[in-house]
Amino acid sequence: YHYGADRVTASWRTYSKALGVTVVQVDPFWRPPEDAKMLEDHQRLQAAERECINQMRESDRQAKELLAKREDEELIIAEAIAEAAADMGDKTAMPKELLVSVYD
Repeated sequence: YHYGADRVTASWRTYSKALGVTVVQVDPFWRPPEDAKMLEDHQRLQAAERECINQMRESDRQAKELLAKREDEELIIAEAIAEAAADMGDKTAMPKELLVSVYD
């Protein structure tokens, strides 16, 4: 809906870290946005970007923590199986107790 026959039908703004703000006004009688408003919008978008990056880092940290915990649990299971096999002299013996964690 932003484009008509050979013309733009809706105003828009593009914010760039390097180039600043680009404003396209369709209605020549409409007042352009104030610099203070555009600066406020740009700062709000930058804060949202930083928050998004922080959330991505937190998710990555949680995934690494989950994988490390899973690796530790698998090592405990392997050691328990090896210990049970050594006690019974059987390679297929299962341990008496087995701890399993389930994650969503």
